[in-house]
Amino acid sequence: MWEDWQFRVLGPLQAEYGGENVPLGGLRQQTLFAMLLVDVNQVVHVERLIDAVWDGAPPTSARTQIRICVSGLRQLLAARRLDKVIETHTVGYRLRVDRTCVDLCMFEDLLARGRLARTEHRPEEAVSLLRSALRLWSGEVAAGLGSQRLVPVAARYREERLAAVEECMDLELQLGRHREVAGELIGHVADNSFREKMREQLMVALYRSGRQADALEQFSVARRLFTDELGIEPGRNLRTLQQAILTSDPSLYGTALRD
Repeated sequence: MWEDWQFRVLGPLQAEYGGENVPLGGLRQQTLFAMLLVDVNQVVHVERLIDAVWDGAPPTSARTQIRICVSGLRQLLAARRLDKVIETHTVGYRLRVDRTCVDLCMFEDLLARGRLARTEHRPEEAVSLLRSALRLWSGEVAAGLGSQRLVPVAARYREERLAAVEECMDLELQLGRHREVAGELIGHVADNSFREKMREQLMVALYRSGRQADALEQFSVARRLFTDELGIEPGRNLRTLQQAILTSDPSLYGTALRD
């Protein structure tokens, strides 16, 4: 049964059955389903669902409308051999599905396995697992639904994704793949200008690729950005790295960057 289903929330909300998209109804129904997915296999309080659907300004009929949305979702799923997966509990509802069907759960599991492989000094395996986890993403969590209740959820998992990128890049540099990841890091830094760890990784990748001037220019760009936008200097690690590049410090060919 479960092998036919895929639920995606790492990007626009999607449900697929047998490789075909399953319409989840209107915006309210989609928002409710997204809330159940991000806390899959846990009871989600009805008040949280109401808050998510109406962004803190619910109508007096909110509870009734939530029940109608749940009923609609149950019918959609039951019509495709997935019956009784949305449970009613005293305080709310629970979506009970196999973790392998939910991209968010798969991301968490692959990330945990990748970190374990890194801890156990299996960098090639760790890179493979982390990249598999990152490939599951196609945008922000539940992109396009617009619920304020989903904003902190999206922010939390965005941080997890960026941390996974940084861990993966550290491992790639450790494996001597600086030329291969330099272009990738340029894109990541462009999208996350204030993320110093990524810029450090890019500077190291450029330096190890024989591009010392480009590596130093990255520091200059960061310094202008930080002083103009935030009124502060770049952090100590970034400043130390600049000095190391200026003096061609042999340690720049070490296996890892500092956390």
